[in-house]
Amino acid sequence: MFSLVRFGKYDQMLAFLRESSFSGNDGRLADTTIRHYKNLAIASVTLASRSATLGGVDYETAMSLGDVFNQNIERANDMKTLTLLIKSILRTYTRLVWERNQNYAGASLSTRAHRYIEQHLTEPIRSDAIAEHLQLSRSYLSSQFKRETGVNLRDFILQLKMDEAMRLLITTEESLASIASLLAFSSQNYFHTAFKKYAGLTPAEYRRHNRAGFPQP
Repeated sequence: MFSLVRFGKYDQMLAFLRESSFSGNDGRLADTTIRHYKNLAIASVTLASRSATLGGVDYETAMSLGDVFNQNIERANDMKTLTLLIKSILRTYTRLVWERNQNYAGASLSTRAHRYIEQHLTEPIRSDAIAEHLQLSRSYLSSQFKRETGVNLRDFILQLKMDEAMRLLITTEESLASIASLLAFSSQNYFHTAFKKYAGLTPAEYRRHNRAGFPQP
C-alpha cells in the first residue's frame, strides 16, 4: 500500500481503496476503540509522509500536510470519519508524488530513466523499453545514462530492485519466493545469487540479521 504512495501510482491507489478490504490483527494501541483507531490513523500519516518523501515530495510539504491530518484525526469523533480520513491521507500523498512525476519532462535523462525504473520495479525492466518510453535509441540511453551517473544502466536497475527487496525482507513476512516473484526475477535462484552478490548475505541471512530486534510472529 505504501509502495503505491512512494511511486505515485494514483490510479492504483484509488482502485485499492475502492476494492480492497483490510483483514488481520492490527494489535491494540489504546484502551478505547476510538483512540486505538486514531493511533492507527496517525501511524498511517507517518508512513505515508515518509513514503511520499522517498518518492521525491519536499520534506517540509509532506510534514506540514501531516500536521494538518493529525489535527483532523484528533478532532474526529467516530469511526466513519476516521476511515474517510485514512483514505484521504493515502490519496493525497499518492497524488503529490504523481504530480511531481508529471513535472519531470524537462529533467535530465538519468532522472527520467530513474523515475521509470522506480515505477516498474515489479516488472521485468529492459533497457529497450526505457528507451522507447523516453523516445531515444537504446545505445544513446545506455551511454548517456553512464555518462551522467557513472553507473551502468543494467546495474542501476538491479540496484533499485535489491534496495526494494531489502525493504520487503525487513518490513514484511513475504516469503523469499514471493519477493523474487514480486520483483520479477526470472527465478528464486537468480534472486538469491544476485542478492548475495549485492548485499554480502543471502536474503534469509539478511532478514534474520536485520530483524533481530523485531518481534517475531
